[in-house]
Amino acid sequence: MNNLHSKVMARYEAIRKEEETRQKERKAEIYQRIPLIAELETQMSLNSLNVARVHLRDQDNADREIARLKEENLNLRQNKMELLVSNGYPMDYMDLKHHCRKCNDSGFFQGRKCTCYNNLLAEIVYEESDFHEMLNDNSFETFDESLFDATTVHAGSNKTARQQMRENLEIARTYVRDFPIHLDNLYFYGPSGTGKTFLATSIAKALLQEGQVVVYRTASQLMEDIKDIKFRDNKELEQLLTDSDLLILDDLGTEMVTDLAKTEVFNLINLRLLHKKKMLISSNLSLGSIRDKYSERLSSRIAGEFILVAFFGDDLRNAKGQRKILRFRRRMK
Repeated sequence: MNNLHSKVMARYEAIRKEEETRQKERKAEIYQRIPLIAELETQMSLNSLNVARVHLRDQDNADREIARLKEENLNLRQNKMELLVSNGYPMDYMDLKHHCRKCNDSGFFQGRKCTCYNNLLAEIVYEESDFHEMLNDNSFETFDESLFDATTVHAGSNKTARQQMRENLEIARTYVRDFPIHLDNLYFYGPSGTGKTFLATSIAKALLQEGQVVVYRTASQLMEDIKDIKFRDNKELEQLLTDSDLLILDDLGTEMVTDLAKTEVFNLINLRLLHKKKMLISSNLSLGSIRDKYSERLSSRIAGEFILVAFFGDDLRNAKGQRKILRFRRRMK
């Protein structure tokens, strides 16, 4: 997580260099196919140079001469665009392109970080984490309901694990579909290996594909981030955790729950709620356990501001492991 700002700026530099190279290639193509455009550009450059010379000479008719040269350049530019269009090219074909038209790939707009800055920042954090590997395997499309028990009715819910997971899948799909227009937060809770992380990362993958800034952190990773922010003044990381479109906090309760952890986890969750920034938290802990392990105020915030989504059933990791063994044995025959 060190030097995040430097890495973001290096990414912008690479983007600019790539686009400058592409512009040179487009210009070379045009000069070869339409040589007259090269002549027009040469004349426009000469006219611009002459404008500067007229300024320096301070002639009596300088204003008139400058106006004439500028008018001539406008006509030359118009001729250039007409030549491009008549030869099947867009008028701006030779212009330098920018990934972000707001900041022109500088990362800053009107003295503040551009929205694309956070996108690049999230992308770099994502690339440096294990999250991208999880996204390769997890998605709504790879959901396999046969992994969930369809016979045993769970006490207190009158549903099997498969029925509950179908319902949870629909909640997740609806959450993604309505993401731009709702302010909902999700709290996934239940035993380990019941599909919480799978569904959380499936939501993340779908939102990332729609251009949302999603940050995924385990509770242990979050505590390391908080130390980085507090003791190394990592402003970029702090902004990412507080301002991302969705923060996924996985395995809450598995980290070392110190007084610092209790305070900082609550502060982050509370800050995002105040700023109307959405969250998805997954945990093995019920609200009662959250109260006992963290605080009454944290469990109260979750109860009041999050949609509670229950998970139950057998540990899916055991079922997946058994399937791998069976596939291996089939190959041995």
